[in-house]
Amino acid sequence: MTVSSPRTSAKTPKVTRIDRDNDSTVQSLTRAMQLLELLAEDDEGFRLVDIAAHTGLSSSTAHRLLTTLEQRRFVQFDRETNLWYVGVRCFSVGAASGGAGASRTWRCR
Repeated sequence: MTVSSPRTSAKTPKVTRIDRDNDSTVQSLTRAMQLLELLAEDDEGFRLVDIAAHTGLSSSTAHRLLTTLEQRRFVQFDRETNLWYVGVRCFSVGAASGGAGASRTWRCR
């Protein structure tokens, strides 16, 4: 069964499913970051069922994570269209990385 989206865009988001074999990470944080990465791929928003399908998470797990992120304003939910979007907090966190600390040299490990 194909999950349809109200978006006119035919592109498929490039979010990878969670690697459940990596024990060195915090699973809920990894999942929340995965949701943010998915939402950032398309500014037209995503329905919950599409988010679950793209991430491999159950709808209930995705919803719990999204509502937690919504409380912290990292995502926003449009109750008229039932679509989820990146929230304003993501932009303020991203903008902070271009501030005074931007002159630091970052090393890849």
